[in-house]
Amino acid sequence: LFQPASEFLPMIAEVFENLSESIKDIEGARMEDNKFCVSVHYRNVAPHDYETVHQRVTAVLKDYPCLRLTHGRKVNIMHSHQALYQIIC
Repeated sequence: LFQPASEFLPMIAEVFENLSESIKDIEGARMEDNKFCVSVHYRNVAPHDYETVHQRVTAVLKDYPCLRLTHGRKVNIMHSHQALYQIIC
């Protein structure tokens, strides 16, 4: 484990817990802990709930200004830009 990136693990775990709690009532939403980032998958969510997922994700992330939100195919990914940079380099 790359030492500088490991400093983000407690924060990522906290974000995972907070997001899990936030979206638990949205049918089809799924969390994924990718060690250095957290993903919220919504491909199995009813289309009328897409905006709800997005609102809840952004609401949780307001408490973590050092995290960056990126988007994939029906997935929101939260990661620390610094940790991601350190892992890639």
